[in-house]
Amino acid sequence: MHFRFLLFSISLISSHCVVAAETCEPIDNAWILLTSGSFELSARSQPKEINTSKPFDLIVNICHNKQAYIGSLKFDAQMPMHKHGMNYQASITNQNNGQYLIQGSLLHMPGLWRFSFTLDSLKQPIFYHYALP
Repeated sequence: MHFRFLLFSISLISSHCVVAAETCEPIDNAWILLTSGSFELSARSQPKEINTSKPFDLIVNICHNKQAYIGSLKFDAQMPMHKHGMNYQASITNQNNGQYLIQGSLLHMPGLWRFSFTLDSLKQPIFYHYALP
């Protein structure tokens, strides 16, 4: 009886281990592609073109060691030349499988903006510089 139980337990464990995690890939049509160590971040905006004083969303995908990132994400945008950021706080929804939806961003003036993506697994944010015409 113990032998059968042992075989049954081993078969359950081995069948569970056979299921591999899905490989994480950059998001389709991404125009933001960033790498920091073993982290890869890709993103695209909705609408595709960001305009001054018009709200936009970012669809973000984060991979860690080619697997979907499961940690938290924070987002901010600053104008380094003017030393200020957005007038609105964007909301972030974790959609699982490494995908995040950042809603309600608004860049209120043209110029150079610095997007910062902060992952709880990294000590420093990942930056992307965007020139708003």
